[in-house]
Amino acid sequence: MNGIRALAVLAVLTGPSLLMVGSGGCFVGDVGDLDDNVIACDVESDCPEPLFCDGGRCRQATAGDTTPPGVTGGSVQLVNSTLRRGAATTLSFVPTESLGETPRLTAGDITFGDVTDVDGTFSAGLTVAGNAAEGSRDIEVVLADVAGNASPPIFLASVTVDATPPAVTASQVPATVAPGTAIVIGLDASEPLLGARCDFDPVFGGDTIGIEAVIDGSSLACEGPSFQVSTTAVQVSAELVDLAGNVAVVGLGSVSIFPLP
Repeated sequence: MNGIRALAVLAVLTGPSLLMVGSGGCFVGDVGDLDDNVIACDVESDCPEPLFCDGGRCRQATAGDTTPPGVTGGSVQLVNSTLRRGAATTLSFVPTESLGETPRLTAGDITFGDVTDVDGTFSAGLTVAGNAAEGSRDIEVVLADVAGNASPPIFLASVTVDATPPAVTASQVPATVAPGTAIVIGLDASEPLLGARCDFDPVFGGDTIGIEAVIDGSSLACEGPSFQVSTTAVQVSAELVDLAGNVAVVGLGSVSIFPLP
């Protein structure tokens, strides 16, 4: 029997096969890492050493293992924690021990893609439902180790669904500037910004000029172009992008181009 078990282990480690083990065990699949394949079993003797029979499969652990796996502290990484409806991001984490099953991720109004394992770090893409209500969602995972011990739901991270575009709460736009003087504007938004742009559009013809804003949290400033008196007036607007990616385009009024006393 020990010779049969040694032959089984050798076959599992060296090449593809369908191998009968003992009276009831068989290996199915392309042979490689033991974690990636299954040896079915009915009794302990069906499994090659050092595996043991548990729940109809040979597992790589001791039969006395009754401790469920957990998540390694500090290993959880969520690329974006604030998302708009329909947006996607990536989550990753490291379990405290080898797993015997694919981690089961759950969260309200969120769907998860395939879970991948790269050198012990598990990752999955997640997407917020298009009709998700605003608010926070807790992401949890259930893990099962190679001995079959399953964990209770484990908290990984929270995602905030933000469906509301930013608004302007205060703005500083000059009513008039002298010809050849740059138009400088500033504004405060209702929430922190990821990006912003100011657009300067001559009222009586001419190309719109866009200037990327300098952002400081929920505030921004733009130093726009200068115009000659013949331009007469310039319409000013701002495009605001919040942390979730919601976009708002806000009109800020017009600026007259006129010689100042």
